[in-house]
Amino acid sequence: MRSTCPSTAMAEAPESPAKEPRPRRRWLRWTIDIAIVIAIVFAVQAWRTRDVPDQPVTDFVFLTQHGEVSSFAEWRRAQPEGAVAI
Repeated sequence: MRSTCPSTAMAEAPESPAKEPRPRRRWLRWTIDIAIVIAIVFAVQAWRTRDVPDQPVTDFVFLTQHGEVSSFAEWRRAQPEGAVAI
């Protein structure tokens, strides 16, 4: 005769094994996470450079450390290798 007691019925039931995530789901989740991180990085970079002018600076005159008068165009000719931060 079978026992109808709930405690013994629960004890006899086989435990279901913990389901492992399928490899496809795991890769999909990683891809989504990486895409979110990349989107955040691009959004922060766009926000940080929102006020950067997109036109070349106009020529202006300034005094050097030695008290000489110079212009931005002259300085650029002497330093042609890259961008300038003012």
